[in-house]
Amino acid sequence: LLFLLLLLLLLLLLLLFLLLLLFLSQRALVTRALEGLFLLRRRPNAAARERSGRNGGVVRQGGGTVRVFMRIPSILEGTENLRKLRSRLSPGVELIVGDVSGDSVRIPPGKAVDVYMATFPKKEDLERVKPHVKLIVVPYSGISNDVQKLLREHAAEYPVGNLHHNATPTAEMALTLLLAAAKGTVPCDIALRSNDWSPRGIPPNPITGKFESRQQLLLRNQKMVVVGFGKLGKEVARMGLAFGMKVTALRRSLRSDQTVMDGSITTRSANHLLAEVQDARAVMVCCPGTRETVGLVDAKVLGNMSKTCIIVNVGRGPVVDQEALYRALETQSIFAAGIDTWYSYPPDYKSRSSWPPAEWPFQNLDNVVMSPHRGGAGGTEEVEQLRISGIADGLNALSRGEPWPHMFNLMKGY
Repeated sequence: LLFLLLLLLLLLLLLLFLLLLLFLSQRALVTRALEGLFLLRRRPNAAARERSGRNGGVVRQGGGTVRVFMRIPSILEGTENLRKLRSRLSPGVELIVGDVSGDSVRIPPGKAVDVYMATFPKKEDLERVKPHVKLIVVPYSGISNDVQKLLREHAAEYPVGNLHHNATPTAEMALTLLLAAAKGTVPCDIALRSNDWSPRGIPPNPITGKFESRQQLLLRNQKMVVVGFGKLGKEVARMGLAFGMKVTALRRSLRSDQTVMDGSITTRSANHLLAEVQDARAVMVCCPGTRETVGLVDAKVLGNMSKTCIIVNVGRGPVVDQEALYRALETQSIFAAGIDTWYSYPPDYKSRSSWPPAEWPFQNLDNVVMSPHRGGAGGTEEVEQLRISGIADGLNALSRGEPWPHMFNLMKGY
């Protein structure tokens, strides 16, 4: 009997030991899974955290230099722009410049690169900078789908940074389109160039006595709905307030039951889009084009807008369903539209003078203001200086051990 009791005790101890091992292993797995989930939600390439430091920060050990390999974008081809960039960099940043032409860029031997920066990253470059690179920077606010695909396929484990230097000029374009659409500026300009004063409506029709002027809308004290409340959306909202409009911003990061005041701006969940547009004078689309936002403004949303509503798109074309938008404008179920971002772009230099921006003939409508994606003002000297400042500020932050200011989530697309 004593032997059986001892045997039973040994078996019980063995069982407890096995349970302890199982508990510890499961706890480690759960911990890793939770950590992975948390980091993944912050950005898709969070596996690089050990190499990259917190939020895309480049870890400097022993006071070392942050080495940056930059495949020169077109804006920096001039030696003056390069000089300006170098003059703004701290001593803790070493800039290695490669030629943008061709694919024969060579990174100097023995130079472990911390940051790889390119307007259009190359597969060959990515292979060369591995495994030492800690951050990839694309110096634009929007990163093209082709570049995103390349990075997901060949550098998904690395953090990606971008710039938001052109938020203000893009917001200014949004307000330009809104004002032009509200006042009928373009058709009136075309008419007067032919000496036609009819849109003014003065003098009145001698038969009816009516002033047959082109209709205009006022913006002051009217509601503006900003779809997307990132850097661009905040700039648009701020300008809307300056015009005396009542601004509501919609963002995906809020719960459906949340309403937050950001100064004078009411922020709500994007789930309220359908209801919020109902009494809006202006709907400003400022969100990026992702799997979640494509078709966000569909026929149902457009159908809930009033006949005195103007929609402006400076985010990405496909966020607004193009057929539904065309039909809403054609039937005048909404007042007008201003469009800067489109559905189809010329693939090369030669075709850019004869490439339709959409499948539907928006050019036949006089209640749409069309702009060939000029919102970011790329190539404009003032804006390119903002880009250079943004690059310098970001690299200097890294040299101080701080994170890159703007991180891009490859899984989310922004």
